[in-house]
Amino acid sequence: MTKKGSDSRQDCSNQATRRMTYMNPIRAFIFDIGGTLYRPAHDICREFLIELGIETARSISYDELAGIMAESGRRWLDEYMVTHGVGQYWKPTTDIWIEYDRIFLSALGVRGNLDELAVEYQQKWDALFKNIELTLMDGCREVLQDLRASGYSLAVVSNRFDDPRPMLARDSIIDLYDVVDYSNVPGYRKPAPFMLLRAADKMGVPPETCVYVGNTVEDDVVAAQRAGMQPVLITWCEPNLQSSDIPDDVVVINHIRELMSITEEDFHEDTQSVL
Repeated sequence: MTKKGSDSRQDCSNQATRRMTYMNPIRAFIFDIGGTLYRPAHDICREFLIELGIETARSISYDELAGIMAESGRRWLDEYMVTHGVGQYWKPTTDIWIEYDRIFLSALGVRGNLDELAVEYQQKWDALFKNIELTLMDGCREVLQDLRASGYSLAVVSNRFDDPRPMLARDSIIDLYDVVDYSNVPGYRKPAPFMLLRAADKMGVPPETCVYVGNTVEDDVVAAQRAGMQPVLITWCEPNLQSSDIPDDVVVINHIRELMSITEEDFHEDTQSVL
């Protein structure tokens, strides 16, 4: 566990003191999926763009690409979902994804055969998701088994359009969870607390006795805070995370095994926890 005030993930890992502010006994752990339990896909977006001959993608950073996507295709898709009042488990059709891609490519400055490129770009994503198998991070299964054996309730809450249960079943961890929930629809997805609060309700535990483990501040930490849960930020897939971006009440761990060292005392007010 770490404290705010260091400049990098390495510093966070080496300086392991954190003031805790919660006084409730831990009864449940709720987990994100991508970047928390599973290794996320790498910079596939840039790779696909370069394959399409969009050379400007070579000189744009990952963060810049993500920003352009957020302000173009993702914003349009969010507006579409809100306007059409879609439900929690709605997922885009191929035509909707192609329009998303067209708007994104246009924002990148692509001109000319934009419609054809959008179709080709989407075909690459379709082929990828048809065959890709995300990798369970080292040590996850064992930690989940240990937490379960220790009497904790477990849940998964993820921002995604596809049901994660087949993937969890493939890796023999589905039976460890009391609740699995997902959505990528505004109002349901994180940082809204909806899924976290519903998971706590289904497990029959108060939100304030839940620990939520995720890998992003803007979605996972904020959702946990809004739900009144203790946020734990795992940094093993976030090498550029700056401690200045982490709120003071967040427990930071580098590896999921560190969860086994967290006790109720770590969340007591006015105590220091050192791992």
